[in-house]
Amino acid sequence: MPGLQEACFVAQPKAVSGRKCDRIKYLIWAPWMGLILYLLTRHGIRAVDFFFMMESPVSLDGPSRHPIYLTVTGLIFVLSLSVGRRAFCHAGCWMAPFMVLGARIQRRLRIPALHLRAVPEKCVQCRICTAGCPMSLDVTGMVQRGDMHSSECILCGSCVDSCQHKAIRYSLGIDRKAKP
Repeated sequence: MPGLQEACFVAQPKAVSGRKCDRIKYLIWAPWMGLILYLLTRHGIRAVDFFFMMESPVSLDGPSRHPIYLTVTGLIFVLSLSVGRRAFCHAGCWMAPFMVLGARIQRRLRIPALHLRAVPEKCVQCRICTAGCPMSLDVTGMVQRGDMHSSECILCGSCVDSCQHKAIRYSLGIDRKAKP
């Protein structure tokens, strides 16, 4: 699905404006998690069957599943073309809250991980990194602050590749500048 959104960049290269839509995914995620936690506390886990109601390990194993797939794909396509770059990632991705939560736990426990590191002295504020960010982040501002952490960053490396002055790079270890 991210590939579909990036293919839409050609027709709709506009950055997503306004960050209020970033909260919608949490409104989708919260009821699901609430229901799962309720069912776990109420009924417990009796068995785990990853292939429940599936005739094969492929989720599109029958025509009855195609409408769900096509609906989600259509939603992603329409959002990308009407709102802007990676609109579904900002507003509708039900996996993003898990990734944000995991990143917060990783930072709080100071677990080494892949992250971006900025060298503000090397930045000439050309804004090429910001223009190329598929998540519409103000990368130049992040570099100037010396803190490359953003819950919306997907670590794609577009900013690293586009920075001719090497003001942004990947780093592996504990991000000492990120706030826990």
